[in-house]
Amino acid sequence: LKEEGFFKSKVTINVATSGENETVSTDIFYNVEPGQKARFGEILLDNTSKIPTKKIRKKLSFSTGEEWNLSKVKASLKKIEAMHMFKDVRFSSILQPENSDDLTIPIRLTITQDKPREFKAHVGGSIFGIGIKREPDDVGFSCHLGGSYIVKNPFMLADHVQVGAAITQNKQTAELMYKCFEPFEIPFE
Repeated sequence: LKEEGFFKSKVTINVATSGENETVSTDIFYNVEPGQKARFGEILLDNTSKIPTKKIRKKLSFSTGEEWNLSKVKASLKKIEAMHMFKDVRFSSILQPENSDDLTIPIRLTITQDKPREFKAHVGGSIFGIGIKREPDDVGFSCHLGGSYIVKNPFMLADHVQVGAAITQNKQTAELMYKCFEPFEIPFE
C-alpha cells in the first residue's frame, strides 16, 4: 500500500474459531483501511554536480502537490540516469511521524557527479568464413582496436563531447560526436 501512496493505512485482524473437539476450524479475517492517499511534498535536491538544478528538475515526472506515485519516482530516476552524467542518483522519501496528519511526503534527490572526463578502450576480434564447403583461404581472423575520449558537460548543458577511433585490418575510422539532451537550449551566438 505504501508504494501506492497509502502511508497511514490500518490493518486489523479478526480470528474466529468454530467447531468442537477434532473438527475445529479457524478463520482469519483481515480488514484493511487504506486511509487517505499521500501527495508529493517539497522536492529537495542535493546536487554536487555542475549540472544546473533546473536541468535536473526538468527530468522529474512528478511535482509538488501531485498524488504519490512510485512509478513516477522510478521513471524520474531512469531519465536522470540516462543523462550519463552522474556516478550516483538516489531518491528517498522523508516520512512524517506516525502521529502526524500531514500526508505530504517530501522527496530528497541526491546526485553525485561522475568524473568529468573518461577514456574507454576496446580490443576484440572476430572469426569469419567458417561454414560448410569453405576453402581454407576464405577463413580468417580480424582484429579490432579502438578507443574514445569523453568530456562530460563542457558547455554546462548536460552535454557530452566524444572523440573516438577504431582500427581493423581493413579500415580505420574516426568520429567526433556531440550529444546534448536539450538541443533547443544551446546558446547560439
